[in-house]
Amino acid sequence: MTSTLSARATAGVRRDLGRLVALDRVITEPAALFGYSYDSTTVLRGTSPLAVVQPAETSQVAAVLRYANAHDLPIIPRGSGTGLSGGCVPLGHELVLDLSRINRLRAVETTRRRAIAEPGVLTGDLLAAVEPAGLFYPPDPSSLKVSSLGGNVAENAGGPRGLKYGVTQDYVQALEVVLIDGEVLDLRREEDWDALALFVGSEGTLGAITLVEVRLIPMPPARRALLAVFPQLEAATRTVSIILREGITPSLIELMDDIAIRCVESYRGLGLPLDVEAILLIETDGDKSEANRDAARVRDLCEAAGAREVRIAATAEEAEALWTARRSITGALGRVRPDKIGEDICVPRPAIPAMARRVKEIGREFGVPVVLFGHAGDGNLHPNVLFSSLDADERQRGEAAADAIIAAATELGGVISGEHGVGIMKRKFMSLNVDSATMGLMRTFKQAVDPKGLLNPGKLLT
Repeated sequence: MTSTLSARATAGVRRDLGRLVALDRVITEPAALFGYSYDSTTVLRGTSPLAVVQPAETSQVAAVLRYANAHDLPIIPRGSGTGLSGGCVPLGHELVLDLSRINRLRAVETTRRRAIAEPGVLTGDLLAAVEPAGLFYPPDPSSLKVSSLGGNVAENAGGPRGLKYGVTQDYVQALEVVLIDGEVLDLRREEDWDALALFVGSEGTLGAITLVEVRLIPMPPARRALLAVFPQLEAATRTVSIILREGITPSLIELMDDIAIRCVESYRGLGLPLDVEAILLIETDGDKSEANRDAARVRDLCEAAGAREVRIAATAEEAEALWTARRSITGALGRVRPDKIGEDICVPRPAIPAMARRVKEIGREFGVPVVLFGHAGDGNLHPNVLFSSLDADERQRGEAAADAIIAAATELGGVISGEHGVGIMKRKFMSLNVDSATMGLMRTFKQAVDPKGLLNPGKLLT
């Protein structure tokens, strides 16, 4: 849906919005608007929005949405803009509802083990706020220092610890959501019909999230971090299932292939091995004896499965260096090519070795570098196809390789997205995972809450 207003009408819209929120919370300068034409998907550029509105509270969100509905103006809820599927990217000069300024952490209730936060609270700040109370919020995407909680809910973000602890939807207990007509919903998990679940992962297509309540769990008393070094990628991928079959559930198992290792080592200088095809980063947790016992068992299993070396971090600093390596991958890949398509496939664990083989075959077939990393413990892999947009032929081959990876994951019983959402990038693949009847049901609900299709048009279902 495209907003096609005359210059005079556009100026009127901007004046009206200024009456609904503070004047300095309506952005209209072209240079500033351009910053809202993209997210963290490096190859995707949309249009500059008609205007950006930055409300400070729920009542202002409701007023802006009512205005958009009354004037048939498409509007996109947006968090920190760190998404990886184009979910908040304008396609036709829509309004952008920037929720990042609604960012108070309202409460951390240690007795009830819950936190109540506004959507602009950064995920990392939430983690840091609850930790002194001995509490833990497990969903921790690699972007936790910059991604917002509201955006995490809208995308149903996961993270490395999803293997043991689950993803965002497993922790959201209540939401305040504003619909396109300005109605404010208070949705709670304990209701008989779990309407809340419909909004988690809805990518801003159903409403704007203005308040989030999440449950917290006790912080594990001890953690042990391991680095397992594998000369062959095949052995590393097979080891994941070996560990889990032995009844051990690490809090995370992360995979990095040789390209990822080289890029991160060049970027960070962490002492990673450069003569191997893969490493696994593994964490065990629990009480001290449990964490130590599982770490020792994991070490033995990795060595028996072909690891050349397994290091157990002796200090918190050594452990943090391993997680720094993992979180640095995306930023380091620009050392190979300036552009990339980051996939987010999820396959059954037994299919991880076959998927890894196929990813590398696809890279060779299309003549583009493909780096493989991700949350191997739950089969959520992030093959990143690298290319330069300055080379039209290479970009075309890169895009074809990315499509082939999606097809391969589906053939192996997997899905097109594990945690990054559908947005624009994967919308054309929805039929691979969702049958027509289910899609029809989803569209019926969308029609019920957003009859004009004004909320985040062109994404997910539309």
